[in-house]
Amino acid sequence: LQPPVAKQVVLAIDPGFKSGCKVAVLDGHGNLLENAVIHPHAPQHRRHEAKLALKDLIGKHHVKVVAIGNGTACRETEE
Repeated sequence: LQPPVAKQVVLAIDPGFKSGCKVAVLDGHGNLLENAVIHPHAPQHRRHEAKLALKDLIGKHHVKVVAIGNGTACRETEE
């Protein structure tokens, strides 16, 4: 558990294998700026596309903090 991060743009990732990783970019007030689904793991194995999508979101919204959920596929997503 992480205490609130005030006034920071956050990229939040909900890891998953089959249905992909859900990604959300939140502004400093917790409002949704953009969301996406990436598929870096089996069975899709679209890791390169996932890296590009994350890079684009981070650059576009000037993300300062990344939060990764601790459920299924969390360690693989962190890599």
